[in-house]
Amino acid sequence: MISEIEVDRLMTYNQTQSGSVSVENAGGESGAGNLSVMLRDRQLVSEAIELDAGETIEVEFETGRLRYPEGDYVIQATLNAEFVEQEFSINHPSPYGSTDIDLYVDDSATDRKLNESVSEAISYWEENDEAYLGYEVEYHLVDSETQADKVLTFEAVGTCGTEIDTGYLGCADLVRSNVDDPVRLSVDPRTPNPVVTDTLIHEIGHTHGLEHGEEPGAVMRESYDVFESLGSVKFHVRSSSGSVPDDALDEIEEALDFYQSEGAFEYALVNSAADAHYTVTFDSRGTQCGFSGGGSCLIDGEHESQIDIRLEQLDSEVVAWHLGYNLAGPAVDRLPEGLDTEERDEREDWPQ
Repeated sequence: MISEIEVDRLMTYNQTQSGSVSVENAGGESGAGNLSVMLRDRQLVSEAIELDAGETIEVEFETGRLRYPEGDYVIQATLNAEFVEQEFSINHPSPYGSTDIDLYVDDSATDRKLNESVSEAISYWEENDEAYLGYEVEYHLVDSETQADKVLTFEAVGTCGTEIDTGYLGCADLVRSNVDDPVRLSVDPRTPNPVVTDTLIHEIGHTHGLEHGEEPGAVMRESYDVFESLGSVKFHVRSSSGSVPDDALDEIEEALDFYQSEGAFEYALVNSAADAHYTVTFDSRGTQCGFSGGGSCLIDGEHESQIDIRLEQLDSEVVAWHLGYNLAGPAVDRLPEGLDTEERDEREDWPQ
């Protein structure tokens, strides 16, 4: 007969349950049988045993690391027709009590399709969960708020907590303890796609208890800085009419290559303004910068928080200098050598 199942009654997520089953032959003759020990659908022991009269043995088992949701679980031992159970509990470190997190996305306030940003954001946390959260997460999209652990809304954010500001890119509940009701987070959909993605990664961090300044530092900065964010800075190069001349495009890439080689930022060229942090507009007849005879300037882009670098009425030979000059302020602490000149020939030679 099975006299006892010994287990640790209270476990923490990711621990191994080590236990034993005591089997006793209380009869006057030897006996045999097959001992089976199960946890859910996992076979922990399947062993033929034979005991002399009055003999007792202990059969040990291990579960391996238990990565189950918080709750109660049962070890089941079977010997011939006898069936015995022993319950134990698992505490999960996630405030959601589980690795699995159900997310409902409400995008009814925007016409933009932001599925890719959602996918990239949750993939970031699924890939970096144990490094920064201390436990695994796996997100699942659901069809309604009633099914959700978290509700994401894409809408302009005017209020976050007790603060009122028109400059918020997003807002989320800061979760420090176990939650019963759905946690809410919102992201402004008017920003470019990479900003939506970065903001959503940041806000999801709050919903796992991370505060501003905690690791990962590039994600949990209090204010958004594209040059300190994840991944590359994305530029969309375009012309106000027709295509950008090849020699001007070469100059644009020379300027970007300079900053990349100096370690200021990594960059990538993208095919649409919606996918860009910065747009670079080459305009052979433009006057928005207000310079007689041509010049360059920074203006608001077509998306919230986006900057358009205007290159107006410029000869291709000085395009690199103008782009480099306009990027210096936001990208680096001080003006790189050669960008403080007013000499035409020196501007043509930049970068050396």
